[in-house]
Amino acid sequence: MVATQTESVFEGGEIIPGKRMLKRVFWSFGPCINWFAYCKLIVQVDGTWLYGKYTDTLLIATTQDGANHIFPIAYAIVKGETTSAWGFFFI
Repeated sequence: MVATQTESVFEGGEIIPGKRMLKRVFWSFGPCINWFAYCKLIVQVDGTWLYGKYTDTLLIATTQDGANHIFPIAYAIVKGETTSAWGFFFI
């Protein structure tokens, strides 16, 4: 499952037609979605900053299975830990 949001590209204060820039991306792998039914009913969410060439924020949702192993559910890359970004991640 993948969801994206894009925004217009500006050059010299004008929108460049036909060009879009990735603003946010959300993804989860099919096996993670299917396995979630067998995990504890606790979801942990957190964000961390990316360093180097990419300076966005990685958001991640995890849970635990019956053997207390950490299990990833979903990921997103956003511009920062803002209310709008968290809203995109949770919806």
